[in-house]
Amino acid sequence: MLVPLLEKHGLTWEVFRKKGRPDQGVRDRRAALVTELHRVGTTWAEMMEITGLSNGAIQRLTQAMWNPESRKQASRCGRVTGASWKGKKRPGQLERQWQKGDFDRPETRAKYSATAVATLKKYPWRAYPRGIAEVVPTVKAGVPEIRVRSSYEKLAASKLDQDPRVLSYSYEQPVTLDTGRHILPDFIVTWEDHTCTIIEVKASWVLNDPRRSAGERRRLQAAEQVATARGWAFALWTEKELGLC
Repeated sequence: MLVPLLEKHGLTWEVFRKKGRPDQGVRDRRAALVTELHRVGTTWAEMMEITGLSNGAIQRLTQAMWNPESRKQASRCGRVTGASWKGKKRPGQLERQWQKGDFDRPETRAKYSATAVATLKKYPWRAYPRGIAEVVPTVKAGVPEIRVRSSYEKLAASKLDQDPRVLSYSYEQPVTLDTGRHILPDFIVTWEDHTCTIIEVKASWVLNDPRRSAGERRRLQAAEQVATARGWAFALWTEKELGLC
């Protein structure tokens, strides 16, 4: 099927498949060939098989996106997919899966943590482990739940909820700076004596990583300056303050 198209567009197989920067006019002829295939409703998989090009290359070359034939092909695929699920509706399935914890299993979290630690040990120069975000219930945050960005912030929220000296706290409440920009302190805590403290939660490795420490320390300095200007205290919680070491 490809040979007649190559001849029609003045291409040889070697020129069509040549890697690197194409000669002048070759890309246009290559695009015209792919577009012609696409206009008659040829699927992505079929075009990849016929031309030997990658899916990305075909999508970059074609000028027939969502032509009438491709729309009909998408519609046919939709009907086939819909028919295969006909009669298989499962009321309440998603709710039951949430209740079982299928989307947030402790085993999955442990697997992610172990993978991150192993990656950091094997590739310390390019590993960027991330905390796992989680929605956690709160007692003193003024809202039923908050979405924390890491297990450290989850532990910090739990400690604040259990501390009898804490009246209330807010999580990532926007604070506007004199420059007009704003920051999001991790926690702004109001104590029983009505004093306030900005608490930032950071892992020690983040502060010691030369690729990230400069930016993190600028953000910490901005938070500390806000606290000082408002007559508040400032605290940095790492593994030590969280009781992890």
